[in-house]
Amino acid sequence: LVAAIPADLVTSGGRVRTRPVSAYTAAFGSPAVRVRCGAPLPAFDPASDVETVDGVDWLVLPDVGSASQYAAWRSPTLLDVVIPHAYLPADVLPALSPLVAKDGTTAYP
Repeated sequence: LVAAIPADLVTSGGRVRTRPVSAYTAAFGSPAVRVRCGAPLPAFDPASDVETVDGVDWLVLPDVGSASQYAAWRSPTLLDVVIPHAYLPADVLPALSPLVAKDGTTAYP
């Protein structure tokens, strides 16, 4: 899934190196949008906000520093995305949703 993410995910640069290097992580632009595949299901309040983008449910997680954090939590592969406030989630999540949707959907408890 991470390899299929387009290099132009954000407009301020392409894919950048992650540390540690992993086939399950990717970063794009500067400041970097970070994507992690196969992350554990995050702890969340059942009343947490969920944004649905192109049929994919994105759990809205607490901000991490100066970035928003989302998790595609109803898919076989959990995808964790950290989006710096320099970008709009509406510019990033629609690019990722079709890739997540290709995996189908499985409801997590």
